[in-house]
Order: sequence, then C-alpha cells, then structure tokens
Amino acid sequence: MSEAVAHGPTNLVVSLEDLHSITGDDQTLWPVLPDWHELFAAVCGRIGDTSSAHPVTRYARALSKLRLAHHNQPELPGFAGTRLALVGWIDLWVLRNAPFVADCDKSLGEAVDRMALAHVNAIAVLGSERDEQVVHAAWRALSMCAIEWTNLVDEVVHGQPAYPTGQ
Repeated sequence: MSEAVAHGPTNLVVSLEDLHSITGDDQTLWPVLPDWHELFAAVCGRIGDTSSAHPVTRYARALSKLRLAHHNQPELPGFAGTRLALVGWIDLWVLRNAPFVADCDKSLGEAVDRMALAHVNAIAVLGSERDEQVVHAAWRALSMCAIEWTNLVDEVVHGQPAYPTGQ
C-alpha cells in the first residue's frame, strides 16, 4: 500500500502513516465512540483533521475525502486499498475500546464508509437532480446511516441490542 494517496484535481494528500499513528494526551477526553452528530460533522469536513480529534472522526474525515476524490476520479489509484485500510483502522479502534464489541456482528468501519458514500451521493444529487423524490431518497439514505451508527454505538458501547431500522 502506498504511503499517501493523491486525491482529485486539488492533489489533496491523505497520509496513511499519519492516520495510522493516532495517539495523544487528549484521548482521555474522548468518548469511546463519537455520536452521529460528530461523525456527520467529520464526514462533512467540519472536524476530524486535527491531531486532537477523536481517531474515528479522523478516519471518517479521511474516508469522506477519499470517497469524494473517487467520485470525481473513478479510476483513482489506490482507492480500494486505502478504503479498506481506513475501514480496518476504525474497526481496530472499536475492537480495542468498545466493551461490548464481541456481541456485535457488524463492522463499524463499514458503517462509517457507508455514511461517507451517502454524503457524497447526497451532495452530488442536490447539485444536479431536479426530481425532488430522488433528492429526498439520497438524503434519507444519509439519515439512515446516522440511525445505523447510533444503533451500532449503543450496541458496542452500552450492550444494547441494535434496533431494527426497517430499511
């Protein structure tokens, strides 16, 4: 896997080494996992790009950048491997920090990736689609990702079984 991945026409670079070495004195202030508001803010690019950010929000921000770059350049070199690494690092964080992770059969990293993809799709549809039902469906898909994240966090952090979302 490459050390860094260039993204789109702006040549934005996500350093995999930098993301992989997330540590810091601030981690005692972090919750086990961010709530959906914080995760969504990271996916939107509002947070997650500082060393004091929660590791999951940093990985979410990186996934969002990667998904946007892939949307703009579908043949983006290194996309699949970088995506899998980011998903895996989220899952590793959850495995090391969530007390009830053994009871959950879902990947929280994949849930973050779905939210990042849904966000990119919703923004793209908002800017190009005139059919309001298509726009509504894209934003509903994104909201379902927030509900899924909340359920998964409740499951792995508090031991509460996931509530069926009825998708």
